[in-house]
Amino acid sequence: MKRDATNYAMVGGFVIAMAGALLLALFQLTGRGKATDTYFADFRNTTGIKSGSVVTFEGHEIGRVGEIGVDQTSGRTIYRLALKVQRGWRIPADSTVRRTSSGLLAPMVVDIKTGESGSALPPGATLAVEDSPSVMDAVADVAGKLSEMTEREIEPLLKRLGDRIDRVGDTLETALPEVLKESNATLARMNNVTRLLEHALRDENQQHLSRALANTQMTTENLLDISQDLKQTRASLDKLLNESNALVDDNGRDVRASVQEIQQALRRINGILHQFENTGRNMSEFSREIRENPSSLIRSSPPMDPSGTQGQ
Repeated sequence: MKRDATNYAMVGGFVIAMAGALLLALFQLTGRGKATDTYFADFRNTTGIKSGSVVTFEGHEIGRVGEIGVDQTSGRTIYRLALKVQRGWRIPADSTVRRTSSGLLAPMVVDIKTGESGSALPPGATLAVEDSPSVMDAVADVAGKLSEMTEREIEPLLKRLGDRIDRVGDTLETALPEVLKESNATLARMNNVTRLLEHALRDENQQHLSRALANTQMTTENLLDISQDLKQTRASLDKLLNESNALVDDNGRDVRASVQEIQQALRRINGILHQFENTGRNMSEFSREIRENPSSLIRSSPPMDPSGTQGQ
């Protein structure tokens, strides 16, 4: 009995000691056991920031956020953050403080951006706030704009697209029977053409085609020969013409004289033809007179002498 009580006391003491060590470790981790200097910062938005959030100096952890006070006396809400910073940490006078995070899933921290002033802020001073949007704020803003775009533009676009698809579907449904009918008719014609081709390409027809192709080849060769002969004939004609031109150029004077003689002969022939024409007219007139008065041939008076007396 006494031994059991001793065991219980030992186990209880060990549990209490471990709980105290755990509390001490947590106290050390939160930085509450260290000496700190307090600075203040006034924010309009503390999204992601709460008491106990990390305070960093250019990314290096130097403290925690203490109490968060609320001031609504100026007509708007101001959140006054007490920044518990390691004692003795030098903060330039023109430093600024901002909310930031190292990633989309990382917690929000209060980061002090160092300035270039040679003087330091005393503990209890208020830091200037650089109220720039955080990554989450930017993501939320983009999400809001996307939601607005979806409601104002994408949804009407999808609706119009759906209406057009419905109209196209109705048109296809109306025109599909006729299209199928024409397709069947086209297939039937194609089948008929296929049968004709099969009939045309039978063995005996293939022999005819082969002979026709051979004849065509022979005809082509004959045409080539004829073309060559025509080229040679043309060359001969060109040569003959050139020689004729040279002959005409060499005997031009004799040719012109012959032409003149031919022209004179033609003029003499024209004169003879003119005389024959007059003779013909005289004979025609004589014949007409004989037909009209045959006795004039017997009773005709002798021709007159140049002196004007008739012949005895």
